[in-house]
Amino acid sequence: MPLLNKGDASANGSTWSESAKLAVAAAALGIGVAAAFFSTLGASPLIEPDEARYAEIAREMLVRGDWVTPTLNFVPYFEKPPLVYWLTTISLALFGQHDWAVRLWPALSGLVGVGCTARLAASMFGWPTGLLAGAILATTPLYFGMSQVLTLDMPLTAWCTASLVCAWFVLARVPGRPTIAVVVFWLALGLGVLTKGPVAVVLVLGTLVLYALAIGKPGVLVRLVWVPGIVLFLVVAVPWFVLLSWRHPEFVSFFFVEQHLARYARPWEHREPPWFYIPVLLAGTLPWCALSAWAMVRVPGKLTSVQLGREDLFLGLWFATVLLFFSVSGSKLATYILPALPPLAILFARFLGERLAPLGSKPYRVIGDAAWLLGLAVLGAARVVPIFSTHHRAQMLPAALVEGALLLLLGGLGLRLVASRWQGAPWALFAALVGLLWGIELVTFANRAVAEQYTPLAQAIRRQWAPGDRIVLYRHYTQGIPYYTGQRVVVVGAWGELDFGSRYDPQGEFFWKSEGRLVEEWRKSQRMFLVINAADLRALEDRLEPKPRAIARWGKKLVVVNF
Repeated sequence: MPLLNKGDASANGSTWSESAKLAVAAAALGIGVAAAFFSTLGASPLIEPDEARYAEIAREMLVRGDWVTPTLNFVPYFEKPPLVYWLTTISLALFGQHDWAVRLWPALSGLVGVGCTARLAASMFGWPTGLLAGAILATTPLYFGMSQVLTLDMPLTAWCTASLVCAWFVLARVPGRPTIAVVVFWLALGLGVLTKGPVAVVLVLGTLVLYALAIGKPGVLVRLVWVPGIVLFLVVAVPWFVLLSWRHPEFVSFFFVEQHLARYARPWEHREPPWFYIPVLLAGTLPWCALSAWAMVRVPGKLTSVQLGREDLFLGLWFATVLLFFSVSGSKLATYILPALPPLAILFARFLGERLAPLGSKPYRVIGDAAWLLGLAVLGAARVVPIFSTHHRAQMLPAALVEGALLLLLGGLGLRLVASRWQGAPWALFAALVGLLWGIELVTFANRAVAEQYTPLAQAIRRQWAPGDRIVLYRHYTQGIPYYTGQRVVVVGAWGELDFGSRYDPQGEFFWKSEGRLVEEWRKSQRMFLVINAADLRALEDRLEPKPRAIARWGKKLVVVNF
């Protein structure tokens, strides 16, 4: 497979009718992506712990009016830079405390990533491949899922993607406005640093350096060196770090050394083996990884007909940089691999081929059969799960499972029908598969309330709340309680990620070290809402006087009161 520099393939001539079809396809894809990404944002409460944590930090920024020092439970919280907090705070200020407002920025970030990916693929291989890549990325389960959840990974992915797309435009001399591309490159890189720290620089510059070395032209990177762009990067990325370090000198050691270097090299949590991301990628990119493999292996001559060029090299190194960087680290979460998905989506689109015709209808029939068979299995699970489990989520699952099972059954049979009747219409088959995937993903996220969240406990507290009351969390900082009650809480015994911030409460007003303090405060006349695991309450209730009275229960946790 020769290594060629194909240049900008989009310059290939196309008839007006082909352009019109592409325009219609692009419009349909844009409408579909927007509808899918924004339709279920408010369908469920914020999930523990990440969504509720970041939402609470934003709420506290709004309450305190201090946008420099992030706090959690109103004590400094320095684990992450502030950009996502700022954006979420703006959402809360503009739209109010709604779950969909909190999730707005991940969805917008996902949209930016899809747009950048489609544009890059179009500039490299033409608009048919661009649309394929956009549709593949937008329906990739891991990517779609993280566009629906408030974490830092999707915004980081959007900024890294935008930065690398602009870098490619400059390095490959894609016709257009190179100055604007350089400006956006540095701006997006700065915003990436402000989202998750130095990792943005490592992923972007690591990819570019490897690419320059691979093509034997290290000097090509000079095209990105533009003083006003570098100044823009510094203006965006640096001031917050300087200002916070000036306010809190301990920030530098905690953020850069403890939370980044030490966590990368010698993690104390999320420790996983080096091959951790292989199954994550295989499962998280279904069915596209399987369909691409099918195209490469089963279509005669497909493997030998693919001519790899510098475009493929750039995409491959982008993917490899992200994969290797996070695989070497001892601390791994599935979501960390998200920045590797945009180049992977383009490579999948390359493997499928811009015309899709060589695939035939057989793989779609196989996927359709797998879908309706899975639907039958899910339908059976909906009947069986409540019988064998008394967990509160098991009681919530049947309705969601039946909904998902019906979609899988009908969608799978529908895809099979389309594959049987429209064998000569590859784009119709592809569109049917995209529709089925979005249907499954939307039903899944419309029912995510079955995931871990304790909103019913917060609602029970709010109904009986009066000025002067206290909320006490026993041995576990439940993120959603302060967010949904709008109150600062007392934490007893173990405060986990609040350990650093607890140093800012030397009198222990909101951090009680011992159960003795809890027992003592419980006896006082001040009303208390105690959020506690049922097992912990059984061990403690004999020491509590007056006897605790339960007002709410959700899963393993209860709210008990002393009044």
